[in-house]
Amino acid sequence: MGRGIVFFDIDGTLCRYAGKVDPGLKECFRRFHEKGNAAFLCTGRSPVDIQPDILELGFDGMIALMGAYIEVGGKVIQNKCIPQSLLKETVDVLLANQIQAFLLGREIYARTEYARDYDWNLPVFHGMEDLYVNGHEPEIASIDLDFGRIEDIEICLPVMEKHSEFIQYSDITGQTRLHGVNKSRGIMTVLGFPEYRGMTSYAIGDSQNDIEMLRFVDVGIAMGDAPQEVSDCAKWQTSVVEADGVGRALRHFGLA
Repeated sequence: MGRGIVFFDIDGTLCRYAGKVDPGLKECFRRFHEKGNAAFLCTGRSPVDIQPDILELGFDGMIALMGAYIEVGGKVIQNKCIPQSLLKETVDVLLANQIQAFLLGREIYARTEYARDYDWNLPVFHGMEDLYVNGHEPEIASIDLDFGRIEDIEICLPVMEKHSEFIQYSDITGQTRLHGVNKSRGIMTVLGFPEYRGMTSYAIGDSQNDIEMLRFVDVGIAMGDAPQEVSDCAKWQTSVVEADGVGRALRHFGLA
């Protein structure tokens, strides 16, 4: 099918969160690159929350923070953030209501004191002043939320909806995405670069924030444990992470 460009989700796709990349996948990526294909990360994570063993697979760039951040060939193409006045209002309401929240930005991954640390050693913020990096105003693009039940965060949703939409992943987790951005728009930006034009585009993902990208590319691939609403948007479904889902997909389409 010729050279391809593949956009990879991370969590539930390349690995489980805080998990390691399988050694077999590293060998698969070696063959993938030998065939001249291009690879991009396409994730809800912050760039500072991507561990070395993922980056070592070899990527031409990344779409991060649900599409707010785009990097191509080491150059930052886009870095959209929550406006400072709305960010302060959001931080205030999260703290006032003791919400389990994680703030994500290009250089920031921090939590409220009410959010479980999971042994990640994340910095805790008690107000806007704790979010400044080298004296610069905090650049936050997305917020991860944990909750016992959705009613626990309902008081915060009207404030966050001024700048973002809330995507609920499960009964107890969700993440905000800035208005006007998503993974598919990030992919559209990348495919506009001359070196990627005309390449067959693929995307592999497993969650609700992958729906737009699976629909947008030439070939959308859902992981084996993707929710039905996600797999319905894909042209092909592979196996789960633990059963070499990504490697199986790359080999199936002749990319590795």
